[in-house]
Amino acid sequence: MFNAQLVAILSQRKLWQWLFGALIGAAAALGQAPVDFWPVTVLAMGVLLGLLRLTRIAKQALGIAWSAGAGYFAIALMWIVEPFLVDIPRHGWMAPFALLGISVGFGFFWAMVGWATFKVRRQAIVF
Repeated sequence: MFNAQLVAILSQRKLWQWLFGALIGAAAALGQAPVDFWPVTVLAMGVLLGLLRLTRIAKQALGIAWSAGAGYFAIALMWIVEPFLVDIPRHGWMAPFALLGISVGFGFFWAMVGWATFKVRRQAIVF
């Protein structure tokens, strides 16, 4: 029942898909060094894989995985803005662009994995 409701909500609007993916990715980043809350990472990755399993088209899986990757790297790489804060009037304006650019760029790696997951999920793996 919960799956049907979640699919209904996420299939209506792309914005909800991307926001939910980014939230899952941000939660997964909580297992990194400053917070070290790794159980949330394990749970978030499970939720992300379950969400990718519910997708109906490859483009939807790609978008959810990309937003999850962008959310993950936005939180996990917060330290990247520290060098820009040494001389704030001169370099501070670059910090948000650096964090956003790296997060979105690295999120494309997660997008490729989400797309590949969609493509191979229906095929049986035989050893």
